[in-house]
Amino acid sequence: MAEKKIAPKSGNRLLLTILGAAVAVILIASAGIGRYMSRSYERLTFEFMDGQSQQVMDVAVTDMLWRGHAATVAGVAAEIATEMRAAV
Repeated sequence: MAEKKIAPKSGNRLLLTILGAAVAVILIASAGIGRYMSRSYERLTFEFMDGQSQQVMDVAVTDMLWRGHAATVAGVAAEIATEMRAAV
């Protein structure tokens, strides 16, 4: 016996069209949300790394300044001591 092919009813076709449109909207919304989140994540990680770099630089500069200051003070103290010994 030959099987009869049943043509889809217009109601079924409408339902498939609506479901297809809904899937397309969901995919577009998901892509938009993913793009927004990746931009936000990129900005947050950049700000974090920028803050970390700034802290490292602050510590390095402060350390270098204090070492330079200590060396200068030690040099001045040595000169004063030398002059004091010569005067005494």
